[in-house]
Amino acid sequence: LLAVALPLAAPDARAELPPASLLEELGRRLSRPPPCAPDCVSIARAQVDLDGSTLEVRLEAHAQAGAFESERETWRQREPSDRDRLPRDWATGSNEEAAASHVVVTLDEGSTTALVRGMSAQAGGMTGVFLTALASTVCAWSGRTSVLVDLEGHGREDLFEDVDLSRTVGWFTVMQPVRLELDDEETPRERIAAMARRLETVSYHGIGYGVLRYLTDPGNRDVGRRRAQQPDIVFNYLGLDASRGDERPRRVPSAAGWVRDPAAPRTHLLDVNSRIVAGRLEVAWIYGAKVHERETIERLARAYLEEIRALIRNLLPPS
Repeated sequence: LLAVALPLAAPDARAELPPASLLEELGRRLSRPPPCAPDCVSIARAQVDLDGSTLEVRLEAHAQAGAFESERETWRQREPSDRDRLPRDWATGSNEEAAASHVVVTLDEGSTTALVRGMSAQAGGMTGVFLTALASTVCAWSGRTSVLVDLEGHGREDLFEDVDLSRTVGWFTVMQPVRLELDDEETPRERIAAMARRLETVSYHGIGYGVLRYLTDPGNRDVGRRRAQQPDIVFNYLGLDASRGDERPRRVPSAAGWVRDPAAPRTHLLDVNSRIVAGRLEVAWIYGAKVHERETIERLARAYLEEIRALIRNLLPPS
């Protein structure tokens, strides 16, 4: 089995689908039987090679040279604490992969079209809009005025002029903690603007967090020191799925089975993934069935869509 993850074209992200020629080439290679067929499956693994060194090596050297040091204090201030814990339905319930379940909700096509056309030009882009709605939803549930989330991204950043990632596929993945704060006195437009400023306090979509946490000198890795205590929620906007049914490779129409060890602990209590598919916003809420009741997550998912609809009504003209 060869699994390929493709970056999706998002209105507010620099990542785009690979060129058609690359997808055609990949399709041709997938259609050929492996050299050892039919007795085995051949898996090819490629690295981004830069004059004999991998991208990982280049990034580590970049970190050792002091890259992202100006962000160190910002990341220190985003460490999780006990006040960031989300409510649980079962306080002692285990949170392993085998108990993961999900609730999926969709926004109607008309509202999604209005969202894309009207909101993508907003400061902070679509991600800023979605995070603003998430802050309102989760804070109303928890009774607090802020929530700390892990914001996941594709990680395909233009860090080096001599590095061309256009003929690679897949997500490199970055994870950055972001504190979403709610001010009841702010208008919806002011909330989104404040969210945009918060996202812009770090460069390259937060890749510096992982660089400072993992790639700097071990004696200087104070960023993420308390990450044994994760934020309870992770959010990812996967963008606009512009794939067509006649393309190769094609999207698998059903689940492909376990992608993680069922006995492994989940990293977060809630995993919120949003994307636009067939003209409709789709939001999947993944949760631990031994931690939260399904009804709790269904209420959150519905409330989240209502927050998005409210932002559309408040920010866009009736037409």
